[in-house]
Amino acid sequence: MYETRGPDRASLGSTVCESPGATARGSLPVQHDVKNEVTIGGIVVGGQPDAEELSRFSTVVNTRLDDEPGNIDAEVLAGSSIAYTSIPFTGDTISVEHIRKMRAALDLATGPTLVH
Repeated sequence: MYETRGPDRASLGSTVCESPGATARGSLPVQHDVKNEVTIGGIVVGGQPDAEELSRFSTVVNTRLDDEPGNIDAEVLAGSSIAYTSIPFTGDTISVEHIRKMRAALDLATGPTLVH
């Protein structure tokens, strides 16, 4: 059984608009210019960022496999003040444990947050 937390469907619209990435109630979220970016509840979800794009966030959660080509996050963020969590999974390998780790990382997130 999965525990669910967060807004119900009726309140989702106002939650997204009032999130840290939003500009004002009812307006579109601020864009961080990450490939295929969408902001959901104040969290940016997008494609693999480059080094400059990574620097725009306070928290980065990376779901890519460690040996995946172009996966530069750990190297670029090492020694930086940006909180970094690697939770590698694929559509075939995702598990309840991955979801728990994601929730824990997002619960600790402050400031602009990227999940990719």
